[in-house]
Amino acid sequence: MPISGDAVWWLLHGATHGIPTFSSVGHFPIRASGNFYVAAVKVKHIYYFTTVKEGDCRVTYTDENGDVHYSVIFYVLINRHVCPIPALVWREFWPRRDPLYRPESDSAKLDDEHLESCLNILQEFEHHRRLAE
Repeated sequence: MPISGDAVWWLLHGATHGIPTFSSVGHFPIRASGNFYVAAVKVKHIYYFTTVKEGDCRVTYTDENGDVHYSVIFYVLINRHVCPIPALVWREFWPRRDPLYRPESDSAKLDDEHLESCLNILQEFEHHRRLAE
């Protein structure tokens, strides 16, 4: 699913939630390319972006030193508007931020800046890909 003006959110996946493999059933993940979806691993305050495909039980990511790591706990970027989750108050984050949205901590604010940067880059990439077709 391409990124448009729809709001997006992170779906947490991991062994601690009793889910052995990633399944997009009931969700609408943002496609990175081919059969791969946008994913990230959070280590302290840093998000390491990567990809995941249907049925994967872990993701591989590379840190800022070029070292390769694996994680069974990761996030998958989901299109929020098409995922039915009742009884929650949604605050739009991207592409326009809801004026009532506030990060809960300085760390969350930094996380938000990184996520917003990634979403902008992905949107630009998608735009250039469409122009090239």
